[in-house]
Amino acid sequence: EAIAPFKTFQLFVPGEPPLDKIKAMTLALAEDFGIAGRGRSVVAGARAELATRRRRLASIGTRDVLLVDVGDANHVRVYGADSLFGETLAQLGLTNAWAGGTRYSAAAPVGIEALAAYPEAFLIVVGPVPSDAETEMRNGALWRALPSVAAGRFAVIAPCNAFGALPAALRLARLVT
Repeated sequence: EAIAPFKTFQLFVPGEPPLDKIKAMTLALAEDFGIAGRGRSVVAGARAELATRRRRLASIGTRDVLLVDVGDANHVRVYGADSLFGETLAQLGLTNAWAGGTRYSAAAPVGIEALAAYPEAFLIVVGPVPSDAETEMRNGALWRALPSVAAGRFAVIAPCNAFGALPAALRLARLVT
């Protein structure tokens, strides 16, 4: 504070979706920097883009989604509704299939076998995927036996920062769409 004002924002609170908090933070920071109009524009643009992508996805019909990132060949982190990614799915009109709880990062670290409990879901893996896990995803019996993978309801998308605020939410929305 000797150099500049200091602010903190509680964005990621267990059990609470973060997107409205992120939008409020964006507006507050823009106000602090004297660019309130730009902040309003960024938030309005994000709302509009999410709504457009929601309409696009609604027109093609969708199923429940499991959104994960890979820790190693046998473990993933599943994004819950209280994560930026989980809430982004909801904004897109997609149902997050994950019914389990989450932890500090709004994700649940689980063994990949837990994904078998959601046989009808579309599985989306957020990159990057560690090289040993990538090989296992292609060739491993357990990965190939997962209902989503076996049925071809599986995609790996480019990396995206799960704590990257509005830019990350929009990037994820573009990648998922």
